[in-house]
Amino acid sequence: MDTIYTETRGTTAIIDGKRGTTVGLRYDNLTGGGLVGAFVSWDEGGMAYVTTGAAVGDRGQHREVADVREIDRDEFDVLTGLAEVRRQLGWRE
Repeated sequence: MDTIYTETRGTTAIIDGKRGTTVGLRYDNLTGGGLVGAFVSWDEGGMAYVTTGAAVGDRGQHREVADVREIDRDEFDVLTGLAEVRRQLGWRE
């Protein structure tokens, strides 16, 4: 099983043999702020969203990779809340 380092951003992530950089961490603020995912920018281009699982490592500094999927700008906006901000400000598509 792959794991991803989640103590900070800007670290190398290798998932399913693909190399990228963890550029953001996503927390679920509705249930107390627990880590739920990470954004990985692939070295070859593109962005992925990693759903994180159980904490592993001596200090819980890594998380199991529960799921990984490629995302586009629109899905990134939804996951980060930017789509809702745009809607509230009257952004027209």
